[in-house]
Amino acid sequence: MGGYPTPFCPRGILSIQQVDMTNTKPRVTIEIDNQKIECPAESMLLNVIIKLNLKVETACGGNGICQLCRVTITEGGENLAPPSLKEARALGNILLDKGVRLSCQVRITHPIKITLPKYESPEERRRRKEKARARTKK
Repeated sequence: MGGYPTPFCPRGILSIQQVDMTNTKPRVTIEIDNQKIECPAESMLLNVIIKLNLKVETACGGNGICQLCRVTITEGGENLAPPSLKEARALGNILLDKGVRLSCQVRITHPIKITLPKYESPEERRRRKEKARARTKK
């Protein structure tokens, strides 16, 4: 069979299944929440995070639309490609200056250290929002 590699994604988005953590590409060591991880160079950060079963929210499949997959790059961010126009518009200068990036838009090319945001389940989010609404009604 010729044609497209499996699985084919018409928009060219790298699916999680395509991140082979054992392949022979050059490797980069990154640190996520003080855990050192070796991953293939040129991998998308979101795909690596998901492949490692770490929790990060996403709703758009890595398109940079939902803006939920925010991470903070604490070291090495200066060696990465600058934020795309889409990412810069989504985050703004203040968050970018603090090292916040969308993990779906970060291609791992150099060692970096990142921290993941505290994961909040839908039930926890619902309770937090209900408490906030109750406070504003008083």
